[in-house]
Amino acid sequence: MANQRSHADSPALSKAASKGNVALGCGVALVATILYFIAFAERGSVGWNAVLNSIAASLTAALLFTLADYLLSRRDYAQYIEQLGNMMLTEIRSLEFQSNAVSNARDLGLVQVFTNDRNDECMRAEGKLIREAASLTLLMNAGASWVEMHRESFRSRFGDQEKSTTIFMPSPASDFSVIQARKEEMNADALINRQIGVIRKLDGLSPRGGDRPYTVIGHQLFHPCLLILTDTDAIIAPYYASKGRKVPPAMWFKKTKGGSDYYSRLRDDVRELEALADSAEILPWFDEQMRGEVPIPIQGAA
Repeated sequence: MANQRSHADSPALSKAASKGNVALGCGVALVATILYFIAFAERGSVGWNAVLNSIAASLTAALLFTLADYLLSRRDYAQYIEQLGNMMLTEIRSLEFQSNAVSNARDLGLVQVFTNDRNDECMRAEGKLIREAASLTLLMNAGASWVEMHRESFRSRFGDQEKSTTIFMPSPASDFSVIQARKEEMNADALINRQIGVIRKLDGLSPRGGDRPYTVIGHQLFHPCLLILTDTDAIIAPYYASKGRKVPPAMWFKKTKGGSDYYSRLRDDVRELEALADSAEILPWFDEQMRGEVPIPIQGAA
């Protein structure tokens, strides 16, 4: 009948044929193995050795063809090949993404990312820049705990008169003091007193007495990050927008020859900030405040 399948299309017969192919392949492999052993045993007879080796090679080739025929006859073979191809394509795309990420990081001058900016590795990197950089620029809101963690590095730095240190802080007279105090869940007086405490701590780490080895520049803007900037390196730790103390990652950038690095953008940003600053120095105001000669100016307070 026309709608009747042929015997060749029968699943049972196909399955039996596949099993037969496997059995045949196993038999061929057994015979080839025996012949190889015989050839090895008869290695003294060059003629028989060559004949047996030729027969064994032919049987081995037949085994390989039989196995290939068995694999191709499996219905899920095409699906397996497709899955394997998709896995390879996914891996290639992943490698391509990683390659692009590495290339972009290299162009930006990214040296390392510290997933926890207070871990030992990050602290060592920051401490090294503080101690050794000829010129050091810091952007920080107050930085009381950060300065405390690096107190010995600052002490070492301040002992070298050849090193210069510039610190940018939001001016105590700026509206930012009120906003930052709200974020820190304290009043503005307490925030300004924290800045004063940092000044006193830095003075205590200086061996020069009244001759301060650093300057503090105030401005009316805000800092989105903690920034450590030298002549060749920058470590930046972004601040979170919401309340509470959360630990951000820190990123270490280096200056590159091409000039497209992120270090150069950070350096230029600091230069623009300095141009907008209130004055070149606000330490005299802090000194007057510490002596109690001027009231704390609170902008935007009710």
